[in-house]
Amino acid sequence: MVIAGELIEHLDQPGLFLQHTADLMNAGTELIITVPNAFSAKSFLRVLLGREKVSADHVAYYSLINLQELASRCQLEVTQVRWYRSSFVTHPAERLVDGLLWPLLTLRPQMSDGIIVVCRKVADRAEHRDCTNDEIVTDDRGPVELAGTVSQL
Repeated sequence: MVIAGELIEHLDQPGLFLQHTADLMNAGTELIITVPNAFSAKSFLRVLLGREKVSADHVAYYSLINLQELASRCQLEVTQVRWYRSSFVTHPAERLVDGLLWPLLTLRPQMSDGIIVVCRKVADRAEHRDCTNDEIVTDDRGPVELAGTVSQL
């Protein structure tokens, strides 16, 4: 099991990280990725109030759809999806909002604070998308040079 908890939103090249991770995985290895949810209810409320909460070291935001796409491009298949609420709420107003949002999140977990996905390596395919530059690559069982990078297929 490999855990990338609250990590890929900090990386300049998350596809490269996921591709190298996938290269090291065997058929039974699971990769668990957690990221803040770009479409959380709290994020929308903060933007409406003019108080967008942005972490200075985050370089990307993820929704479930683009997280699944990134994984797919890196020869990973999302096998499970879960959602989480942040437990780092300390301000009394935020705790109140948390309590009010709980029924909504029960009905629409997609609006939770974060996303958890479990991935497995996809069995070798004859064709896949290179996750570092969005090109289709044909598997010839050898190294392929793409935009200055070398990928082992």
